Amino acid sequence: MKIAYRHLGVLVLDPTIAGVFGVDVSDRMITLGQEWAASLARDAPWVTPTLDKFLSSLVCQDMSLGIGQHVEAVKVADIVFMNNYLFSDTAPGELTSLNGKMAKNLGQWLIKRHAVLVTTAMLSDDALLLAGNLDFPMGSFSWQTSDKWKGYIYTHK
Repeated sequence: MKIAYRHLGVLVLDPTIAGVFGVDVSDRMITLGQEWAASLARDAPWVTPTLDKFLSSLVCQDMSLGIGQHVEAVKVADIVFMNNYLFSDTAPGELTSLNGKMAKNLGQWLIKRHAVLVTTAMLSDDALLLAGNLDFPMGSFSWQTSDKWKGYIYTHK
């Protein structure tokens, strides 16, 4: 299984993971992700192999652009997680918004059969099908203000 992550605050700790790829536009977020992983490895050494995969694949890139390692990572991913709630700068379908650009790109890149995209804010693109939703429990995100936070699950049409 290959997993691509948009936000460094979430990591699936599953020993069957074959590949993990972390992307953020901010060097600061990459550093925070590395510090978090090092802290977790100290507290839970049994997750070190998964953390090593995660840390070796962290890159600082802009996923709203159509170039970079992240494009191929998404194309082969089984699961893509994007913590995009804070990107809600304008209506999700407008190509001038960050969510609009991400929806368009992910609609083109999420091509693997049965691949899913999980987001923290709605997206709108003709190539993405809203397949369902889920509730993230309290404490899932530093910015979370309610007991549950709705997540959205998409597949490629």
